[in-house]
Amino acid sequence: MEWSANLGGVVEASVIDGQQRLTTCSLLLYALAIVSREQGNESWYTDIMHRCIINQNKEGEKKYKLLPTKLDKEIYISIIGWSQNEEDEDSNIVNNYNFFKEKISEYKDNLDVVYKGISKLFIVDIALDRTQDNPQLIFESMNSTGLALSKAELIKNYLLMGLRNEEQTSLYEKYRYPMDKILENNTELYDMFIRDYLTFKSKSGKIPNLRSLYDEFKTFLKNENKETEEILKDIAESFKYYAKFTLLKPEADADVAEVLKDIDTLQVNVAYPLMLEVFLDNNAGIINKEHVVKILRLIESYVFRRAICGIPTNSLNKTFSTFKKNLKKDSSQIYYESFIAHLMSLDSYKAIPNDELFETEILVKDIYNFRNAKYLLQKLENYNKKEKVLADNYTIEHIMPQNTKNNQVRQNELGENREETYETYLHTIGNITLTGYNSEYSDRSFQEKKTMEGKWFNYSPVGLNGMIRDTNIWNKEAILSRAHKLAVMAKNVRWYERLSEETLSLYKEKEEVQNKVVYTYEDHKFLNWDVMELFQKLKEKILLLHPDVKEDVKGLYIAFKYQTNFVDIVPQKDKLRLSLNMDYEEIKDPEGICKDITWLGRRGNGNVELRFDNKSDIEYVSWLIRQSFDKQFE
Repeated sequence: MEWSANLGGVVEASVIDGQQRLTTCSLLLYALAIVSREQGNESWYTDIMHRCIINQNKEGEKKYKLLPTKLDKEIYISIIGWSQNEEDEDSNIVNNYNFFKEKISEYKDNLDVVYKGISKLFIVDIALDRTQDNPQLIFESMNSTGLALSKAELIKNYLLMGLRNEEQTSLYEKYRYPMDKILENNTELYDMFIRDYLTFKSKSGKIPNLRSLYDEFKTFLKNENKETEEILKDIAESFKYYAKFTLLKPEADADVAEVLKDIDTLQVNVAYPLMLEVFLDNNAGIINKEHVVKILRLIESYVFRRAICGIPTNSLNKTFSTFKKNLKKDSSQIYYESFIAHLMSLDSYKAIPNDELFETEILVKDIYNFRNAKYLLQKLENYNKKEKVLADNYTIEHIMPQNTKNNQVRQNELGENREETYETYLHTIGNITLTGYNSEYSDRSFQEKKTMEGKWFNYSPVGLNGMIRDTNIWNKEAILSRAHKLAVMAKNVRWYERLSEETLSLYKEKEEVQNKVVYTYEDHKFLNWDVMELFQKLKEKILLLHPDVKEDVKGLYIAFKYQTNFVDIVPQKDKLRLSLNMDYEEIKDPEGICKDITWLGRRGNGNVELRFDNKSDIEYVSWLIRQSFDKQFE
């Protein structure tokens, strides 16, 4: 048996030699040995066990020819030693062994085929010269043509490859083993953690692409220029807190645990790099627990308010990744205030919806089909209560039933404009509640749901149903009355604290100074010689449009604005490229030099683009620019 010779002696599977693959091979061989014995073939059992699984005359750990790392060692030994515990049943090692045993047993009447097939397995042992060979390069090359390794495997090996066995074992057990116990081979979560860890570490808030995560990590290590143990320690410490909000690992503080569970329900994973920063700052004594909880609640409110208002989420990752640049860490109170100040300063598509907008939107929102409907109803039900109700114990119920249109009697309850009331308010917050009697309610009328003994709204212990007890008819007015009350509660549940204008101005000034980057003409390498002369002549024309027109030199272009940009100029090698801030359909261009860039990504603002490379065209180009200015001026 060719494969058996390669397993002679003890193989100590280190963290870098593919120990999971070796363990899998060993389990496959052991499963074959056990099935062989069950079929009465004792010679095959003895041959496989003595040549591939155990050292017959050894004791303790030396008895086993293969030993996985600490994470899997005890379970592996328990399988081989017939001493499995019930708590091991969910282990991947146990699952692998049971899988192999089940599949091999299907061929119990033809085991020689399986035996011959498995005998073709080879385990290759490569010895390297530490002074001449690059183990990581060899490792990557060997795995490049097979099943792609996860980023977690590549990164783990990159960190430890090249160290001596004793160092690998020591660092693995000290830093990586506690992580592996929590991860339970969840390589996807580890990849996410490394991405968020690198985002957290980035001064600019750059978010690595998962596909290039391994290369990004190597670049990070090179720039950090720190010892391996220092990096591993920092990663392990960061992961300890990361696991709190990704896996909801036991949290001693009840307030922190509650808000982390709410954030997990909302799936606010884009905020993880920022949350990691806050937790580590709390551990360092920079911010206290009270302010940590308040900041987490603000993150929750920010995401939920935007979801209710239907604001797209595609910008949230960048918003959260750059948030830390505006945090002032002089004290816990200043830390918290600077967080609020930056949150209040976000505008346009990044802004947190104010109370007026939030209340307006939640009144008409289709809550029934909203992904976080139960989260909202649970928050409303538990508002100002110490005895909490778990919404998962209930189902969502329509007070005005969904099949109202099919029953004339129920339609009559809605009063005038019943069709419009049904279409507009069926799924809204005013018409839905929580109940334990969804099947009993079915499509009964409001009066039946309200009064039938024992199970109905008048007897319900659910607080959300209390508003219904005092209502005798369920029509548009009743639905809106309840909706307005719930909207106010929702606003208070998902509050966000404001700073006074005076306090806010202090942080705003600091933020503007901190974020202000001053660009000059020198930052535009093509703005020289002929191009500079062309630019200056055009600039003179533009500034004559109005005394309040201002020039603003940006890193990517030079803007001219009245209240906002009306023309942006990008200096190029032998010409100027202009973007006019208006729609292409609006421009009058009889000479046809403008281009529609509505669907193209360009530096500058607007959907109209033109090139300017001849001083003789300056009057015509100025006339085109005036059209954009006039649009802004109006």
